[in-house]
Amino acid sequence: MWRQMRVTLKFSMLGLLFINLLVLGVAPALGQDGEKTKVAVLDLEVVGVSKAEASAMSERLREEMLRSGRFILVDRSRLEAVIEEQSLQQTTCQGESCAVAVGRVLGVSQIVTGKANKIGSDVWQVSALLLDVNTAETIGAESVLHEGTFVDLLRTGIPELGRKLAAAAGGSPSAAVVAKDEKPAREEKPEKEPAKGSDDFKKVRIFLSPFTSMAMVANVGYTDAFGSYEINQTWTGTGITLGIEYRHSHTLMFFLHRHSGSLSEVAWAIDNAESSWNIKDSNWSGMGLGAAYVYPLESVNLLMGGGIISQQAYVAGDFVGLTNVETDISFSGLMGTFRVDYEFPSGLLLSAGLDLGVGSYSGLATNGSDYASGSVSRFYIPIGYAF
Repeated sequence: MWRQMRVTLKFSMLGLLFINLLVLGVAPALGQDGEKTKVAVLDLEVVGVSKAEASAMSERLREEMLRSGRFILVDRSRLEAVIEEQSLQQTTCQGESCAVAVGRVLGVSQIVTGKANKIGSDVWQVSALLLDVNTAETIGAESVLHEGTFVDLLRTGIPELGRKLAAAAGGSPSAAVVAKDEKPAREEKPEKEPAKGSDDFKKVRIFLSPFTSMAMVANVGYTDAFGSYEINQTWTGTGITLGIEYRHSHTLMFFLHRHSGSLSEVAWAIDNAESSWNIKDSNWSGMGLGAAYVYPLESVNLLMGGGIISQQAYVAGDFVGLTNVETDISFSGLMGTFRVDYEFPSGLLLSAGLDLGVGSYSGLATNGSDYASGSVSRFYIPIGYAF
């Protein structure tokens, strides 16, 4: 009997030992896999972004972090109540110390603070910090640079940022977390060219410059039966500019500009003997055709490009004791164009542009000349509309 009891007791002790080993071995694993971190997400700080867009981005980030399965998210109403109790504003509580303080009041383990910046036309940069509330240390610092529409940013850019933060917290979200209409982050590639049919990338612009100043400088080496002469001509005037432009993409624009006006001064220097016209009648016209690179900044666009330039001018009046004298001159060559654009959300366009051209001249004053070269400059202030 005692022998039977000893055998039974031995098997009971072995059973208890097996159960304890099973609990110690399995329970931590279950706890580790199933444990979620309590986190709060502050509204994103914004630069060049509207409040409505910032709110949509913040909510989208919260959704993506919740969907990762890694976090327990503090309700936004609770977050706003705590901030109000602490006499703070979400728009001012963006620093790390403030975020950690709010996280401690909320009783969360981690808190997210970040910034959204629109750095150009449909170019967005969104960054975020994941902070440990207990130690005030940064767990992860992540960012995304997205080129595309705001809808595309919400569809792919913000979810990518949420997945990066979840991975930084120690949990890599599974493929099941990614929405059906989204590609995994490893497959995402920034679009260099806009989607076909998107009006955000292809815009037609028309404008009028009520003020355009022009200067033509001609250097003529003239030889006739009386000898050789060095003639320097300067034609200056003002007028207006009409323009039409086609913006093919974020960075490429084609343009056609037409200029016209009247002359204010025509000065000649022949062998260093200076003289000028007593102008009675005059006109000038010109054209610029080319392409420009568009460099987007925070609130303006810089345009730099080039093309071909042509210009003509006519003057009638008195010159060097002669009366009722008429002459004209034509110019053609290559140009560089530089402009600064500011485009309002309504489509209104304000700009300042400069064309600089170099080339050759022809006309009455250069017939039979050894050479006729020079330059043209035009400064204009466009006011127009983009649609």
